Amino acid sequence: MLLRKGQWSAYVRGPVTVVGRDIYDLDRDGDGIGCENG
Repeated sequence: MLLRKGQWSAYVRGPVTVVGRDIYDLDRDGDGIGCENG
């Protein structure tokens, strides 16, 4: 299944570690943690 930007919240709860290229833009602030609130 491929997710588009913004669709991750339907499948992931809480922060995740982002490694490699962030093709889904989960780590918008570049700190290595994605799916953060706020």
